[in-house]
Amino acid sequence: MMRPSSLCKIKGMTAALGLAATSVLLVHGAADSNNDGYDDVWQNRYGITVATYPLAEDADGDGATNLAESVAGTNPSDPLDVLKVGEVSASGGNFQVSVKTQTGKRYVLESSTAPNGPTWTAEGSPLTGTGVSQSFTVPLGSGTAPKFFRVIAGDQDTDGDGVSDWAEGQMTTSPTLANSPNNASGGVGTDGATLNSLLSISASVVTPSAYEKEGTAAVVRLTRSDSSMPLLVSFVLAGNSDAALGSASASDYVLKDGAGGAISGTSFTIPAGAAQYDVRVTPTTDSSNEVPEVLRFTFQSVSGGVTTPLGTAQVDIRDATNTEANRRLFVATWAGRAGQSPRPPGWPPSC
Repeated sequence: MMRPSSLCKIKGMTAALGLAATSVLLVHGAADSNNDGYDDVWQNRYGITVATYPLAEDADGDGATNLAESVAGTNPSDPLDVLKVGEVSASGGNFQVSVKTQTGKRYVLESSTAPNGPTWTAEGSPLTGTGVSQSFTVPLGSGTAPKFFRVIAGDQDTDGDGVSDWAEGQMTTSPTLANSPNNASGGVGTDGATLNSLLSISASVVTPSAYEKEGTAAVVRLTRSDSSMPLLVSFVLAGNSDAALGSASASDYVLKDGAGGAISGTSFTIPAGAAQYDVRVTPTTDSSNEVPEVLRFTFQSVSGGVTTPLGTAQVDIRDATNTEANRRLFVATWAGRAGQSPRPPGWPPSC
């Protein structure tokens, strides 16, 4: 038994196995809506951008570039998760070449009489990945001429919906059903059309501030290019990124849609035919004098192990608009305690 990482051992068995070396080749066939070179679903699965993980670099030092990991569907931050040939062994009149597979990916073993081809011939039958190591079984060659082998990894789309089988497995949609009932459109659109509609969403702030006294709302707008289907969108709320500054709490506002209907929970559905959807932050009136309170939105779609980011937005809630009638003068006296300076920290000595 031999491993491809030991080239000397492989060459030492050339005459018996007709095997000289083993390599891996990748074939890209996945969706890349932003044309950055990476599979969209793979990017969202692992939180990858070209800026943080350049295509030609090898972030985890496992010998595969980040682009190669994208095509193979492996984790670019885990050196143990990489496409590589495993054991090569002879048995009877055949030999086996094993490869660690990813569910839904397609693998082909090819051979050539020269290490760099250019002519390659398919050996045996293609394999569909199941998430574990699988083996190609091919007849031993007769004679002593060496053969060079490579494994091609690529994508397949069994149901023809525009989303690869590997990506469907990550998102838990069906690789054999074009309109998976659990996709973000509820099965109204195909899995590919639904994913494209999600990826077309952008978020913008229409009205940045809500005012309690005037009863006016802050408005965040989601816009998409494909409105042919309904879309379920989730969101996460947070306060000010600076903990020392004002943050809105749940009691400070009510979320409503553009028609004034209440948004409950942490999701809403953009109706079919709607190219835009407004989220209105309606302030709750109280008697407290407060600093502006920040509310941040992170919009996303969660499907299986994949979180697709859809955009972010930030608004704030204020007591009143900055008009003459609303202006107030607040006077305070600063007095130091025993043993402390009467001057506020950071003030110059002349104050």
